[in-house]
Amino acid sequence: VRAALNVPAGAKIACHVLGAKPETIGRISSQEDVICRLARLEFLMLDVAAPEGSVQALVDDVTYALPLAGVIDVATERKRLKGEIERANSEIAKIDKKLGNEQFLAKAPDHVIDEQHTRRDDAEQIVAKLSDALKRIDALG
Repeated sequence: VRAALNVPAGAKIACHVLGAKPETIGRISSQEDVICRLARLEFLMLDVAAPEGSVQALVDDVTYALPLAGVIDVATERKRLKGEIERANSEIAKIDKKLGNEQFLAKAPDHVIDEQHTRRDDAEQIVAKLSDALKRIDALG
């Protein structure tokens, strides 16, 4: 989430843990210092609701809420994500045009056609990840 939303590397943020089962809470508690250090968290808190201005990520049965409202510039990040989504969609459109060209398909070696399909799949995955990040940003307001 930090990387997807361009959270500054030096920013120490809180992480609110929501809906964790007792065994998950035990694992988190036993490794809290390591988790905080690796994720550059100020603290981990077991909570029942996400604080306002939080971005949420669901991992298995646990929701992690990171209050980012004052940490990132929401408007700038939204604009950046939309621009990256547009670039990736443009790449998909170019590849689709190429793959829809009968002359290209007739003349191109199989490995070149396979490469185009791989590039298209990669671009679609990028769009999905960026769209997910944009949804998180939109949740901030």
